Amino acid sequence: MNKNLTIFNSDVIPVYTTDKDEKIVLGRELHERLRIASKYADWFKNMCAYGFTENQDYSAFSKNLESGGRSIEHVVKFDMAKHIAMIQRTPEGFAIIV
Repeated sequence: MNKNLTIFNSDVIPVYTTDKDEKIVLGRELHERLRIASKYADWFKNMCAYGFTENQDYSAFSKNLESGGRSIEHVVKFDMAKHIAMIQRTPEGFAIIV
């Protein structure tokens, strides 16, 4: 993951700007802010089934956990995050897209 991220906006969800001036969100932060009840990995896989493409709309990276385990994280382009928020049809999703 790009370590040179700066926060562009954090009103509803943190939106970061990369060193290439791309606006992105972190998948787990989006999942949390949308208040999704299902497990992150299951939810993200289901969202990708809407036609999003790895290394184009999002990228994955592995993160070491304090417990010694690892988790898969996702960097999501802002347009994809807005589409996912809209799909949820919830007040939390609507707040992200406006």
